[in-house]
Amino acid sequence: MLEAAKDMDAPVIVAAGGRGTEVLSARYPQPNIVIRDFVDFASELDFTDVFITNGGFGVGISLKTERPKPRRIAQAVQEIPSNAAWRTRAQQMRDHFAAGDPAAVAAAAVEKAAGLAPG
Repeated sequence: MLEAAKDMDAPVIVAAGGRGTEVLSARYPQPNIVIRDFVDFASELDFTDVFITNGGFGVGISLKTERPKPRRIAQAVQEIPSNAAWRTRAQQMRDHFAAGDPAAVAAAAVEKAAGLAPG
C-alpha cells in the first residue's frame, strides 16, 4: 500500500498496529505519508476520502489478493472518489453505524464479510 501511496498527491495516514513503525517511517519519508503505531479512526474518518484496509466493511473494492500490486491499489484509490455509487454506499454505512452501537455494528459487518454471520 505504501508503494502505491508514496507518489500520490494526497495525505496518507497509516496505522502500523505497533509493529515496524520506525522502519516504515524511515523507508517512506515522503511528506504526504504519516505512519503511527495506532490511529484514532473515529476522529479521522470524517475527513477521509478513501480508507484502505486488509479487511473490510463491505463498502469497497476487493482486490481479491493478499498481495495487490501498487498499481492496482492506486487505480482503486482513484476509482473510489470518482464513482458516485461508492460515495452513496459509504454514506449508507455511515448512517447504519450511527443508528446503533458502533462497535456492535462494525463487528457484525466484519462477521458478515468473513462469512461468519447470516447475511
